Amino acid sequence: MTAPGPPALVWGVELLLFAAAVVPAGELFRRLAARWVGLFRNLGPVERLLLDLYLGGGGLYVVASVPLGLFSLPGVLAYLAVTIAACAGWVAWDRRRTAGSVRPRWRPTLRLAPLLVLAATLGLYAVEVAVAQAQPVGNTYDTSLLVDYASLLLRHHQLGLSLAPIAPELTSYPQGATVWIAAAQLLFHLPPARAPLLVTPLFLSLGPLAGYVWGRRLLGSPWAGAAVGLVFALVGSWTRVEVATSNDFVMSFPLVLWLLARVDVWAGSGPRWGDAVAFGAVAGYSAALNPVGAEWLFLIVVLFAALGVRRASLRAAARWVGRWLAAGAATLAFILPSLWVLSVGRGNPTPLTGAVSLLPRVGAPGLSASQFIGSVDPFLFGPSDVWLSPFPALRAELAVLLVAGAVVLLVPSGFERLGPAGVGFRRMVAAAVAAAAGWLGMLVASRSGVPGFAEVARVASGAELSIYLFTAYTLLAAVPLVLVLHWAASRSPARAGAEPRGRPPSAGRAVRPSGHPERAVAIALAVALVLPGAIVTGTDFPTYVRDLYSDFGRLGPADFALFSWATAHLPTGARVLVAPGSSAQFLPGYVDVTLLYPVLRVASNASYVELDRELVNGTLTSAGLADLRVLAVQYIVVTGNNTDLWAPFSPLPLLAAGPTEFPVDFEEPPVYVFGVND
Repeated sequence: MTAPGPPALVWGVELLLFAAAVVPAGELFRRLAARWVGLFRNLGPVERLLLDLYLGGGGLYVVASVPLGLFSLPGVLAYLAVTIAACAGWVAWDRRRTAGSVRPRWRPTLRLAPLLVLAATLGLYAVEVAVAQAQPVGNTYDTSLLVDYASLLLRHHQLGLSLAPIAPELTSYPQGATVWIAAAQLLFHLPPARAPLLVTPLFLSLGPLAGYVWGRRLLGSPWAGAAVGLVFALVGSWTRVEVATSNDFVMSFPLVLWLLARVDVWAGSGPRWGDAVAFGAVAGYSAALNPVGAEWLFLIVVLFAALGVRRASLRAAARWVGRWLAAGAATLAFILPSLWVLSVGRGNPTPLTGAVSLLPRVGAPGLSASQFIGSVDPFLFGPSDVWLSPFPALRAELAVLLVAGAVVLLVPSGFERLGPAGVGFRRMVAAAVAAAAGWLGMLVASRSGVPGFAEVARVASGAELSIYLFTAYTLLAAVPLVLVLHWAASRSPARAGAEPRGRPPSAGRAVRPSGHPERAVAIALAVALVLPGAIVTGTDFPTYVRDLYSDFGRLGPADFALFSWATAHLPTGARVLVAPGSSAQFLPGYVDVTLLYPVLRVASNASYVELDRELVNGTLTSAGLADLRVLAVQYIVVTGNNTDLWAPFSPLPLLAAGPTEFPVDFEEPPVYVFGVND
């Protein structure tokens, strides 16, 4: 089917323009803070571009969070216009002030290493946009929540603390992703149901750029950055699996990598106050997008610093802890609304109407021991082992690269070949792996009922922490490619044939030929390492992601016809019964209705659970009719099988009851809208 929305080429360009419009705001904020924040100074072009994009998005998040109703089309346009003009004026003034005294800042972008990563990023971006454009929606359950959040933001012009009137729940989850989605809807008039799907490719494609910054920062070499960036782009594909269920994780992932690249400031006695607060503030915005990355980072900071301690005084330790607490406070400032919800309501639903009984929680939260092993072990090679890589060929290559990288880091003569930063690099990998494994272990303790760990599962995700663990493995997998690229660079013709500085070429000395067999071997080996990933990314990957989307988001023309009909015919505030995972969960993006029951915890209301069971089985007993009255249902929406997560309602018992009880207000099989007569 042809889903509504812009064509792939048009949207690909518009999404880049959207990002380009946000970047000047980030550049302005970065320049303003750079006087006190060393983290924001002396950045390469790639790193500056990545950070500016997120700082600009963070500013937009603040605009949406302030309870003044500023988030509207005029407000967003004013934010972009003012920041673009201010940034352009500052840059022009800075260039006039320094004319002739500094070299142009764009020259480093012409180096081959970042250009390779930029090319891989653009290629991945094109694939992601094309795949997304071919799908109707993302996951009908998870992305419908983002659509519901965005609809409330667009309706009230500020982020809310509850889902009312859509559902009687508090919004305990940070909504940084909501702001990106809502802004794109405002500026480009995207179909609400498709907005999360269409915005996400921008962030999926930023992974290689963040990998480049990571490698460049940790090992001090553009070629090391290129190695890590190419592995992220072409080999380590686990983050792409999450796009089917967690758009907010995908959006936060590149920013978490940038923060991880700057963890080195916590070595020794720790950063200055300005750097600590800035690190925490950026981590806070990453937590506003998805909290798991910030949880991982703050434990890494502790482990990274502890692994580097040789001799420390009590005064130095107190200074470090003070900075760490300041960073934590800055982080919490960005998620205060969510913390308030967790402390007051714990995200639990409130009664809809009348007496509503709640079912007890089934099973303990957290991970089992077997799930923990599966999350840590990257060499399972089972048919469903997609966390390492969904592609068998890349799983095999990653296994070999991981072993080779581990050997290099375990042997002193090996990691010393990475250069002066090799020791710190090894410490970073160890801290990142240990932090993720530690969090996963705490989830196992939570499931096992160990005292003090019961609440861990409420704020952490085993699946996302597993992906962060495999992200740390990416550094290991990139080590062989780093060494190969360094070898190729050291054997370059220009370096091999160069004369010592200050010495003229001797007439009697033979000049080395420009060809160098060792360099050719190194280049061939580097190509061999990334070629399988390039082939799979261009061939198997699009099909795999399309199938993944189809498993969780199958919509047809009838579903979009439902949205159009609802916009014109469903009354404001109507109480609509929908099946979990049904396309009808997107309705609040089109019309102001209440979804029954509830949006976030579909199995918590006894009346809803009984109705769902009956309608899925094609029955409606007197008990079910009583549940309809308890929940005060006004409309029942029946759709097709939109997701593999849950079964849809059956229209048969409603059709059999006849129009006197359930009149058909909309019919385009398999989609029906039934009214409910008292």
